[in-house]
Amino acid sequence: MPAESKRVHRLRAETPVGHDDVLEGLWNAARRGRLPHALLFGGPEGIGKFLAAEFFVRGLACEGGIGPPCGRCGPCKRLLSGNYGDLHLLDIHALGKNEIRICYMTLRTDDASKKEMDGNPEDNVDTFLSLRAAEADWRIVLIRDADRMNSQAQNALLKNLEEPGERTLLVLVTSHPDRLLATIHSRCVHVGFEHLSIEECERITREHALSVERAGLLSRWSCGAPGEALELEARSAPALVQAIQDALTGASSPLVAARRAAETEGDFLGATDSARARHRAQVTCELALRVVSDRLRAAVGLGADELAFGAEVAGSPVGVTEESRLRAAVDDLLEARQDVERNMNADGILDRCFLALGRLAPPREPARAQGRNR
Repeated sequence: MPAESKRVHRLRAETPVGHDDVLEGLWNAARRGRLPHALLFGGPEGIGKFLAAEFFVRGLACEGGIGPPCGRCGPCKRLLSGNYGDLHLLDIHALGKNEIRICYMTLRTDDASKKEMDGNPEDNVDTFLSLRAAEADWRIVLIRDADRMNSQAQNALLKNLEEPGERTLLVLVTSHPDRLLATIHSRCVHVGFEHLSIEECERITREHALSVERAGLLSRWSCGAPGEALELEARSAPALVQAIQDALTGASSPLVAARRAAETEGDFLGATDSARARHRAQVTCELALRVVSDRLRAAVGLGADELAFGAEVAGSPVGVTEESRLRAAVDDLLEARQDVERNMNADGILDRCFLALGRLAPPREPARAQGRNR
């Protein structure tokens, strides 16, 4: 990378859990010279796909040979310190942005692109791949949350997928492969990842200083995805779910619950207050969808122990009328979530979300008039 780059392309020293077979299969392909030039790591959110991708890349570069990295050799140390010249890491999450724009893919010198790239427009995929290898056989591009590429960025990346160059490897990591162009899918080999067990997830989240109770709760909500469990903690999911529950039970009016959600502090993505507010609204809508969807599953006969939010929906009404109301609420919540992508006002999105939840609340008993007995 150019010496003036302000971004550090540093990998983590952690070892992924639960994906040994997938990684060993990829390393075996590399040892035989059969590794494809483009890989698409897909699977549920927060299960460690990106950490597995980092570990895989480290294992390709390790001086001890292709396989689990030693962590002690020169390439391993340089990958961990961000001084490895043959890796381009694009982690939009670490940059605090919601979208991967075209300037991350190819050189753009307009003022907006320079601002987006912190004044260094040459820190992009095209420029990186135009340079000679610094120390290894592989020139590796690793993109986290590849589904966050807008259409221009995806089309710009296609050129490198179609004409990758000698010993070039592109690894795209995504939890939403449906958001990628069909032409990207057709040029990548898909690598699938699965959830961990709830017990493994709890152990990992407790290592990140979560209490036993909170680790168990978030591991259940995330269905065994430790990365998602930790994100739920960072984004104050318990407080948001409480507001959702209060609207569903009638403990709070929908608009009061919506304001509580809007005021909830957390690690929400975005470069501006309005962008972070929209992300908070998106997270809230997604949590509401999951709670209501589990309530619908309970209404049609699934047991609470089979559901991520089973404890939260236990005892909810069941029957044909309830099922119909729940399906209507799911449609309303999906529409509210789409409003985020339309860049609509975050407060309006939350109002729409909680009004949909409020329509599922039991009717309130009319207040009794007070007076003296006659």
